[in-house]
Amino acid sequence: MKEITIPSPAGDIYAVLSPAVGETSSDKPLVVICHGLMMNSWLNPVRGISDGFNAAGYDTLRFDFRGSGQSTGNVTEMTPLTEVGDLQAVISYVQLALTRNIILCGHSLGGLVSLITAAGLEQAGESILKGLVMFAPAVNVEADSKAGRVGLETFDPVNIPDTVAVWGSELGRCYFTTAMNLDTYRTISGYTGPLCVLMGERDKLVTCDYSSKINAALPQAELHVIPKGDHLFSRGIRAKALDIALEFMSRL
Repeated sequence: MKEITIPSPAGDIYAVLSPAVGETSSDKPLVVICHGLMMNSWLNPVRGISDGFNAAGYDTLRFDFRGSGQSTGNVTEMTPLTEVGDLQAVISYVQLALTRNIILCGHSLGGLVSLITAAGLEQAGESILKGLVMFAPAVNVEADSKAGRVGLETFDPVNIPDTVAVWGSELGRCYFTTAMNLDTYRTISGYTGPLCVLMGERDKLVTCDYSSKINAALPQAELHVIPKGDHLFSRGIRAKALDIALEFMSRL
């Protein structure tokens, strides 16, 4: 394991580069893993997902979005699109410093950010991604923000306060005003490459009925609903999801 600092125009990004366990092929892509809202690279499910990929022979790079964990920045200035900028900086680092092909993996908000980023790269003719693996991608962020919801918290979407308390921290107004204007499904439909989406049957934050909307926007997606699955893909559920993800990745 190696801790690294990735510079970006908006501040430094903390990342962890974890090698595969045992023998691996240098031809295998590096898996870049993006965490969810109010999480960081050392918390599950991202930590457990990284360990699972390492055990299967894949190197991984997981990182903290700015304002989270050990990266610089203030979480009240974070938006889905600032996270897109962070991910673009990480991808550029992997291309220039590590010269590796990439599989992009994201959980929850990190999944949505990954989809938006992948679509933008493809539309710009710069896609260097071998494929995407999404764990409960938060495609509902736009709709929830318009309805005055974030996680299990509520707020007035017409008169958004300067900050909204969420899970012991705070989000700034800019997060919600940006989310409301994402045009989510049109935006992510710009990605046409290989995609595996894993949803939890019992997920209360990104409910599995969103899979139909994902399928409409991304018809190439391989969609899987994990029986009894929760939003955080708890240990036993995570193992089932990883088996599906690894089979998909073996075909890239």
